[in-house]
Amino acid sequence: MEGAIEMNIISVQFQSKSNPEEFTGREYTYYINGTVEVGDIILVPTKNGTGTAIVYRTDMKESDITEDIKPFIKTIDEIIYPAEEDKLPF
Repeated sequence: MEGAIEMNIISVQFQSKSNPEEFTGREYTYYINGTVEVGDIILVPTKNGTGTAIVYRTDMKESDITEDIKPFIKTIDEIIYPAEEDKLPF
């Protein structure tokens, strides 16, 4: 279908608060409308506002997600890079 937005599943790691050059910690899963590449740094919605994260995995399958976390997965509706922060929809 032409013009349709592609929904993907990705995982990210958040930027370290103590060292902004590092992205560490556990992976967080998101649904995303559009396509990103591993290594892209994007802004993502969190329960505490917006976070800067690096794309860790792409092209994940629904079966990669455990049932207990599915209700908590947020959706990234628009891909925003930190330099475009003024476009935040969330």
